[in-house]
Amino acid sequence: MATHEQSHERTDVRINDLIGPRLDALAAKAPIAAGIGGVLSVAGLAMTWGTNSFFQSYLFAFLFWFGVTLGSTTWLMGHHVTGGGWGYIIRRPLEAATRVWPIVFAMWVPIMIAMFLSMSNGHHGLYEWADASIRDTDKVLTSKSGYLNPIGWLIRSVFFFVVWFGLSFYLNKWSREEDEGFNPLVRHRLSLMSSVGLLISALTVTFASIDWVMSIEPHWFSSLWGLIFVVFMGHSTLCLMVVLIRYLAWDLPIVKQIESRYIRDLGNFMLAFTLLWAYTNYSQFMIQYSGNIAEEASWQLHRTTHGWQFIGFGNIIFHFAAPFLFLLMSLTKVNLRNLAKLAVFLIIARHLDYYFYVIPTFRNSPMDSFPFAILADIGLPLLLGGLWLTAWANQMRKTNAPIVPQFDERLEGHWPLGGHDHGHAVEHSPLAKGVTTTHG
Repeated sequence: MATHEQSHERTDVRINDLIGPRLDALAAKAPIAAGIGGVLSVAGLAMTWGTNSFFQSYLFAFLFWFGVTLGSTTWLMGHHVTGGGWGYIIRRPLEAATRVWPIVFAMWVPIMIAMFLSMSNGHHGLYEWADASIRDTDKVLTSKSGYLNPIGWLIRSVFFFVVWFGLSFYLNKWSREEDEGFNPLVRHRLSLMSSVGLLISALTVTFASIDWVMSIEPHWFSSLWGLIFVVFMGHSTLCLMVVLIRYLAWDLPIVKQIESRYIRDLGNFMLAFTLLWAYTNYSQFMIQYSGNIAEEASWQLHRTTHGWQFIGFGNIIFHFAAPFLFLLMSLTKVNLRNLAKLAVFLIIARHLDYYFYVIPTFRNSPMDSFPFAILADIGLPLLLGGLWLTAWANQMRKTNAPIVPQFDERLEGHWPLGGHDHGHAVEHSPLAKGVTTTHG
């Protein structure tokens, strides 16, 4: 049986002790990707001779990195509510992602600028409803002006960020308090706030996705829009966390201790979100196809003609058919390396999906402004991704928390992850309420 000291040493491993050099390497490499993306973006902006194409590309690039930040906040709250061994594998990376909100807010500022520019150039901007000369002469936009107006849009957007900042602040504050010692009150606070926070997250992402994305086609609407973006963000976040864990800790002994059932849980979540992606997108299409109403058809028409239909079919293959088949295989779901490879594939597919949701509104075909606009389409995701990953790696390094929250009473039977069936709690130690020991 492991001694008290052996058990404590095995669980009180700090982030910097375990993966500090690799975080430093990531923080050094990510700005290179951002720099390459910046060069491509500037080239695309210069060659298209205008800001309109730039902001269109920027919106779809922003959505991914915004989505994984809010998705991390939501997954973290989900784990605080439900527990489960799978969550301890990705909890620290999720917490670091929730501390990247200041960077994401700065990334959002160009979207706000695009909205203000649309006030005097609605026909060529992101949001035509922001132009009063268009809004006042369009009956549909006039009827929606109580909601779709620049001041209301700005107030709601700022409110969303305040809420997300608040959730992130308390999730991290109470997590740090939990790391200081066993405290049932802190665990209760995290669970209670997360229960309410999940509902708040779902509501805010619904309205944010309506304001920032659905309103680029203000005559069109979808009752499934919020749910679709919840699925987008949850799926993307899970894939990114799997990739980061694989990249940072693939050959470390502590990762090899993780039971295959927890990796399988992550794979099953990926499978569930793959199915949800197919279900929500198919449902949106079928509801509107069956309704056969002109104002509901415009969005679909923009994406099923002039070459866009091929990207749509590609989405079905790359975002559903292929991942679904691979995720049915146990060899994919229990092997972190295989799961991470599939996650990289799905991250690329998610960017294509956001591209499909945004760009056809503004471009008649995928070949419009080719090849110049494509420079920004590729460069901006690299730019924002490099900035986000740099901030994330620095947050992981800065906090230097224990690799697992050893005072979380729900850890019992989950960590260390080898042989929890014959573990023993260590009385009067940080592990007494949460961590089992294993046979030596």
